[in-house]
Amino acid sequence: MCSNRDRYQRTEALVGTEALEKLKKAKVLICGLGGVGGYTCEALARAGIGTLGLCDMDTVDPTNCNRQILALQSTIGRRKADVAEERVREIDPDAQIRKFAFRIDAGTIADLDVGSWDYIADCIDDVDAKVLLIRAAKDAGVPILCAMGTGNKLDASAFQVCNIKKTEQDRLAKVMRRRLRDEGLDEGVTVVYSPEPPVTEIQNGVIPSISYMPATAGLRIAGEILQNLIK
Repeated sequence: MCSNRDRYQRTEALVGTEALEKLKKAKVLICGLGGVGGYTCEALARAGIGTLGLCDMDTVDPTNCNRQILALQSTIGRRKADVAEERVREIDPDAQIRKFAFRIDAGTIADLDVGSWDYIADCIDDVDAKVLLIRAAKDAGVPILCAMGTGNKLDASAFQVCNIKKTEQDRLAKVMRRRLRDEGLDEGVTVVYSPEPPVTEIQNGVIPSISYMPATAGLRIAGEILQNLIK
């Protein structure tokens, strides 16, 4: 088993001792542990975030295997929150983990204790849950970075970080813009999204996807959060 000194030696060499200590003291909540959130979790854990919140009510499905880091033959059928917890503990046994294996809705949002986190990664695709989470984060004064759609796209270089008002060519972002505007929440919402037009027609309600697109978005989210935490 490697020591903390060995584990974060190269991170410390890059960002410095003070920044590494900030990361160890930081608390980040990841909501959604699928294609995007799984990679966000991976990068945050490997960067040394001291406390991670893992929120997902879903189980690993065989169709997840083409793009989700938590989806393996050995994890199919298991709760994603449980699989993520095990993976984080394998990366850093000293990490503190708070697990929330439930759907975010009006009855559960308070259980996340949103105000106790330093940053929130919104990697869920349920519009109602995203709106609830954004409202809670705004009310608590906690920064939140939201993932938009990554399906039906191929250009990993197209991802950008911007205000949701500036998004285009993204079906999820379009719905979110309308909902947030209607609820008076559209000011200052930052997202990671791709302006690439959809590649193909959606058939039978199945959104096409490929391995690297959700991963790229998830890593971009992690990078933004980490750089903001060590400022």
